Amino acid sequence: MIEYVEALASSDNRNRGRVLVAALEALGIAPTFQVCRWLRIKNIIVDFSPDTEAEKLLFSAHYDAIKSCPGANDNASGVAVLLGLCRELKHSHAPVRIVFFDREEAWLRTPVLRLGLLGSLYYVWKTDLRNIAA
Repeated sequence: MIEYVEALASSDNRNRGRVLVAALEALGIAPTFQVCRWLRIKNIIVDFSPDTEAEKLLFSAHYDAIKSCPGANDNASGVAVLLGLCRELKHSHAPVRIVFFDREEAWLRTPVLRLGLLGSLYYVWKTDLRNIAA
């Protein structure tokens, strides 16, 4: 897992997403994406259960980092843990969803609003959460 942390920590935010997708594909996992162009969000989603109605456990980490910071602990280490979980679950049909959030370190600033955690906020806004058990 350390190679994932090193690759994620040494990249800019856009490249971190590419590194993460390449790591998932190397595991034989085809992720889906939740994209919001105007906020430049690209959340990366992995579902292991083909049953779309099943209750699922949700695990998450964010793959972006503060500009000019390596991001090894915030949050490449969390991403590496979830990649390890993906490796263990890849042949299962476990009721698990893993979301790698983008733009958690970014801020949307307007004259009346300052909003962070954009990737997870967008995910909650656009996703039906009724089947998320925990």
